[in-house]
Amino acid sequence: MPEIGAAQYLASYWFELGLIGSGAMGPVAISATELLAWQQGSGNDLTPWEFKTLREMSRAYIASMTAAETPECPPPYGKQTEAFDRSLVSKKISNAFKAFIQAKK
Repeated sequence: MPEIGAAQYLASYWFELGLIGSGAMGPVAISATELLAWQQGSGNDLTPWEFKTLREMSRAYIASMTAAETPECPPPYGKQTEAFDRSLVSKKISNAFKAFIQAKK
């Protein structure tokens, strides 16, 4: 996870909340009702900005989960890996099988 500095406490709150909720059709963003209940139960009073941010974090997480279901989705971290050379990979695999066959003889 990248460094988030002074907002680390919000990430901690979000993890305590469970990141997302469960709906009849799958994951849903944390509802305002759930967030209000968490505030009351945990004794944490959120500012309007923190309240909105936690809900938006939950929405963004679900959007990323949905996008990640497609193979062309880039990774959510760092630079996207370079495409690999298929012919080089093919040669290495062929050589590995040849070596395996030679070892069996």
